[in-house]
Amino acid sequence: LILGPEMPKAIRLHSLHEIQGDVYLFGGQSGGSKNSAIYQLSCSLGNCSWSTVTQVLKVARYLTVVIPVSDTLTSCFWV
Repeated sequence: LILGPEMPKAIRLHSLHEIQGDVYLFGGQSGGSKNSAIYQLSCSLGNCSWSTVTQVLKVARYLTVVIPVSDTLTSCFWV
């Protein structure tokens, strides 16, 4: 059994996604409440740690789906 670093708080029913080598945790449920925080797991030379990113979900949620969107799509706009 290999354990990673401890989370800032216990969270379940969340979504995970890898972005440029880091793992991000979105939403979830903690203590019966929906979570709007986004957490980042970063590793350097085998030393891993969780941090809370400054951006949050507009709506706290759990059991959500995370879908990556290309930068080329986010810079487009419709006329």
